[in-house]
Amino acid sequence: MKKLLLIGCLSLGLSFSGNSQIQNATKPIMGFAPAPVNTGIAIAPGVDVQAATFDDGFGGYKIVWIESATSTIVDSDGNQGNDPDVAYYANADALVVAYENGGQIYVDDYYLSTLFPAPDYNLNTTTYVSKGVYPNVDMNSQGKGILCWEQSGKIRVCSFNIGGFAAGPAVSIALGTQPDVVLLDDGVTVALTYIDPSGSLMIETMSYGAITSGVHVPWGQWQFNPATQFEYPRIAGQRNTNAGFGAPDDFTVVAQDYNSGTAEVRAFFAMGGGIVNPMVLVNNNFMACPTDDPRPVVTYERENVHIAWSQFYMGGCSGLWQTMPNPEDDILLKTYNAGGTPVGMYEEVNTLQSAFAGKSRTSISAEYDGNYVVTNSNWHEGIVFNDPGDLLWKGRYSTSANWLDQGDPTFQREDNFSLATSPVDQTIEVISETDAPATFQLLDNAGRIVEVNTISKNDNQYSIDISHLSGGMYFLHCSSKGNEEILRVLQIRK
Repeated sequence: MKKLLLIGCLSLGLSFSGNSQIQNATKPIMGFAPAPVNTGIAIAPGVDVQAATFDDGFGGYKIVWIESATSTIVDSDGNQGNDPDVAYYANADALVVAYENGGQIYVDDYYLSTLFPAPDYNLNTTTYVSKGVYPNVDMNSQGKGILCWEQSGKIRVCSFNIGGFAAGPAVSIALGTQPDVVLLDDGVTVALTYIDPSGSLMIETMSYGAITSGVHVPWGQWQFNPATQFEYPRIAGQRNTNAGFGAPDDFTVVAQDYNSGTAEVRAFFAMGGGIVNPMVLVNNNFMACPTDDPRPVVTYERENVHIAWSQFYMGGCSGLWQTMPNPEDDILLKTYNAGGTPVGMYEEVNTLQSAFAGKSRTSISAEYDGNYVVTNSNWHEGIVFNDPGDLLWKGRYSTSANWLDQGDPTFQREDNFSLATSPVDQTIEVISETDAPATFQLLDNAGRIVEVNTISKNDNQYSIDISHLSGGMYFLHCSSKGNEEILRVLQIRK
């Protein structure tokens, strides 16, 4: 495929509902000799596909599209460069990857060429943005974009549009390093975090409209001093237009600090234009563990905030985590409400049952349907983490309270169901490999339950009448005697 090189910033100073199951962790990419050093994840609104980006260990970044229902890679691409971050457009039609290559910032924009029989994304252009390092990118639910990076010890940002990618003027913010940025769903506020030269954590809000014009108009600024030095801040904003699940200007920042040799994961919760709950110690139950480089990440999931980090166990930690066969390293997750009050217990995303071969680079994302209309039965969440040199991915859906551990015997995913024909027209013909009664639930590609006309059975073959439906992609959730399976159904009207 031909790749076009453009000049960017100007230097002016799906979800399944109800009974759907959490997916077991899978290894979409494995066997790297060098460890991946950075990851990013974004979920396509309205389509159950997750895009994971990471360093490939050989001087390039890789992006893979994972179909959550089947835990399989449906597409992949990449380019020369490293430290990638990824953000989806307001629907599944497009996404961007920001990355650094040789001390320069580039953005690749990808566009969906076809959804059926599997999503296929193609690289449009490679756009040079600026000199710099530490790029991070975000797009809000209206499809507006913001990009940040560090250049010669200064934090810079620019707005952008896609279709194709077009960047606005670069705006210098302040001295600092390791920036991350979010464009809030109010459509007017940019929230930025970075580390200043003294090692303090900085959080700023500013006018998005001014940024598009090449001007820095600050609205709020907060500085937090560390015990030693803050590192690797990450930021996320409330991502929906449903006021029942939080105001569109809510955001949360996480960062790590070291206190007497112990890594602290700190969170800073913002609501109504101000920081309402700063310096929350997220890993407070693990202070006896000399955790090394937790690299916390954050996302909003409906009205709650999810914070995940890599937890390294050493001596003195036995019993702190109820399922820990010492030694074991974990990706742990803790949930808060928007104001920073804990909700529930710690969750163990993985059970690797062994020490990490290196330091995990974790990313997390939560998404909703194509219109960002969030309900308790319409959301999905994904996480990627690495146990070098393997990259692991995990997802979950709907209202399930826990991530399913790897190898958990309560989750049986066997090939008990298959389609007799594919694609289908008037009727879905499903063959069951067991004699036990089966139940079925049909969902569209946005995770909504779809009514079927009739379901009939002849021996071990079920006929599901969908003659009233329009053509497209559907998902059939099959259940029988504790076994569950999701079949992708492509309906083509003849």
